[in-house]
Amino acid sequence: MVFLVGQHGAGKSRVASIVGEVLNGRGGFADLDSDLYKPYHPRYDELIGRDDKLMAAYIGPDSWAWLAQAHEYVRTQRINALKPETGQDSKGAANHLRAYRDAGFRIEVMVLAVPAAITSELPESPGHSQRHSSGTPQAAGSG
Repeated sequence: MVFLVGQHGAGKSRVASIVGEVLNGRGGFADLDSDLYKPYHPRYDELIGRDDKLMAAYIGPDSWAWLAQAHEYVRTQRINALKPETGQDSKGAANHLRAYRDAGFRIEVMVLAVPAAITSELPESPGHSQRHSSGTPQAAGSG
């Protein structure tokens, strides 16, 4: 289990692709990023078209519930996993770490830190965008 922690714009997506290649060499992995679940919500297109902040607030609880089910499945099936975290919910992250440790997983934590001045100067980091430049829904950080 690899937890990848860093603020928006720290390079989590880039590092996640490298870590994913390593995990693929270990038999594959599950990417446990809640943003990957958002486009499957039945109201995603409607809400993203109105306001991506509204979309995140409305869809978040459902995507978190789906992610909780994915975590449980990964733990019971003993699947390698990658979990990107922004670090905003340290108690939630600690609970995830504890659950994986209690399930017998080896835990690896990678922390990406960059000065706030660097991320605040970015026009828009990949983690903030919920819509690909082509206009099609896409998971944050994937394009």
